[in-house]
Amino acid sequence: MEGLIALVSRALQEDIGPGDITTESTVEEDADARALITQKAPGAIYGLDAAATAFALLDPDARTERLVQEGVWREQGGPVMSVEGRARALLSAERTALNFLAHLSGVATMAARAARAVEGTGAKVLDTRKTTPGLRALEKAAAALACHSAVRFGDVLEPSEQRRLLADLESTEESVTCPHGRPTRLLIEWQELTRHFRRNY
Repeated sequence: MEGLIALVSRALQEDIGPGDITTESTVEEDADARALITQKAPGAIYGLDAAATAFALLDPDARTERLVQEGVWREQGGPVMSVEGRARALLSAERTALNFLAHLSGVATMAARAARAVEGTGAKVLDTRKTTPGLRALEKAAAALACHSAVRFGDVLEPSEQRRLLADLESTEESVTCPHGRPTRLLIEWQELTRHFRRNY
């Protein structure tokens, strides 16, 4: 996302300023470390790019691995991201990375909950211009990726979009239900299809 590096850089500067005195005083300069970010409550995750950027800005060789798909509701939580790199960098970037991740995941979670609350009523959840200064693009992206931007009845999908959705579905651990427990597959008899489409072939 355009401007992400500058935004995260400003956040790091605000948080640690000229340096992280505590970390520099207690952690060896050449020490390496591994960290695991975990989701502990139901919700949808967003902000992995911002979190990874925070670690990379302090350690360009840091290795991050995404362990969750953004915007997908998870009732049980679980691993979100792993990161390996210089211990000082990981500790110094941790608060900034988690601040972005927690805030944007909160936006995505609330958007998903709002969408579920009005499901079936004909109402539509919209994001507004009332966003946090400097975070508008990220907050709108978090909301857009949550459930209220899901494919709904009546939406028109190109064949390529249909194939991609089916491929994504097959790659999930639970392909027969969505994260909310609703079925993703319906068995329709051939006679039913021909009746709806009025074709006999």
